[in-house]
Amino acid sequence: MLTVKGQHGHYDSVKLFVFGDSYVDTGNLGKFSPSWKEPYGLSFPGKPSGQFSDGRILTDYIASYFGIKSPVPFERRNITRKSGLEYGMNFAYGGTGVFKTLVDQPNMTIQIDHFQEILDKNVYTKQDLNKSVALVSVAGNDYTTFIATNGSLQYMPDFTKKLVKQLAMDLKRIKGLGVENVLVTAVEPLGCYPALTAKNSYQKCIEVFNSAAQFHNLQLKDAVNKLNTDTNIHNSTASSFIFLNVYGSFMSALNKKHFKGKLEVKNPLEPCCVGLDDKYSCGSVDDKGVKKYSDLQTFTKSIISQLVLNLKSITWDLGVQKIVEPMGCLPRLAAFSSYKNCSDSWNSACMFHNQILQQELQNLNHASDNSVFLTLDIYCAFLSALKRQAN
Repeated sequence: MLTVKGQHGHYDSVKLFVFGDSYVDTGNLGKFSPSWKEPYGLSFPGKPSGQFSDGRILTDYIASYFGIKSPVPFERRNITRKSGLEYGMNFAYGGTGVFKTLVDQPNMTIQIDHFQEILDKNVYTKQDLNKSVALVSVAGNDYTTFIATNGSLQYMPDFTKKLVKQLAMDLKRIKGLGVENVLVTAVEPLGCYPALTAKNSYQKCIEVFNSAAQFHNLQLKDAVNKLNTDTNIHNSTASSFIFLNVYGSFMSALNKKHFKGKLEVKNPLEPCCVGLDDKYSCGSVDDKGVKKYSDLQTFTKSIISQLVLNLKSITWDLGVQKIVEPMGCLPRLAAFSSYKNCSDSWNSACMFHNQILQQELQNLNHASDNSVFLTLDIYCAFLSALKRQAN
C-alpha cells in the first residue's frame, strides 16, 4: 500500500485522482442521468448513486487495492466535509472521451483543467501528491462518436494515432501537475458491446471492432513506454506510467477462462438490463415514471405480481404454491460445466424469486381472515437430494 507520513496540514492516506468516462465516474453527472435511477446501484451501495453499474466500478476496485475509500466526485466537492477529500477526487464524467463526444460533458482536457484549478486553490499540496495515483480510463466513447459522425472504418487507424497522441499529452500533463504514478487503461473490446452484438443475437463479438481496439492498445502501450523513458518527465528509473490491460481482463471473463468450469453467466455477451426498444436504455422511464427497460428483478417481480393476482382470484380456503426449483441445476445449464456444477447465477435468480414469493404470500395471509396460503419448498428439497447423491 502507498502511504505517506502524516504531517500537519496534510492528508495521510494515498490520494487517488480519477479521469475518464462511465467506467470510473462515481457520480459527477447530474440527477437527470439514468445512473441516478434504478436499477443502477442496487447491489452496491444498495441504491442509485450516480455510477453506471449495478455494483462497484473500476474506481472502487482500485481504491480498495490501495486500502482507501473511493474518492469524492468533483461535482460534490462543495458539499463534502474536508475530511471527505482525504482520498483524492474523481473528475470523470460518463459518456466523455479524450475529445468532444456525443455527450455534452467535460472531456479529458477540461477534466484536467478542473484538477489544476483544485491544486491552484491548495486543496492538495505538493506534499499531498508525493504518493498520489491517477487513474485514467477513456477512449471508448471517442470511437463511438467517430463511427456515429464519420461512419467509415477506413480512416479509423489515422484517428487512433491522433487519439493516442493527445492521450499521451494528457498523461504527461497529469504527471507534470505532481501526481506520482499514472495508471491508464487499455480500451475495452469494442466489438463486444451489446449495441453491436445485438445484431447477431449476442452470439459473438464483432471482430473488426475488436481489431481496432487492439490496434489502439498497441499504440497506447508504445506511448506509455516512451513516456517512461522520457528523461524530461522524470529522472527515476521506476515506471511512473502504468498500462492496465483491461482488454485482456474483459476477454478472459467473456471466455470464462477464470471460472474453473463453474458457469457464472449463461451468455456473457447478453446485457443484464436493456431498453424495451431502440428509444430507451437501461434505467429509462417515461414522463409518468413507468419503466422502459427490462432487467431480471423487474421480470421476476412481474411474475410474482401476476401470481398474486391469480391466487387472490381463488375462492378455496387453502391455496398452495410451490417455490421454484433450483433452475441452475437443470441439465441444460449444468451441461456448460460438463454436469459438474450448478449455475450460481441462475440459482441466485431462483432464490430471489422464492424470497419475493414468500413475502407476497405472507402479505396475503395477513390480509385474509379465512384463506391460508402455503409454500412447498421444493428448492431446498432438490438441493438436498443432489447433495445426498453427490455424497
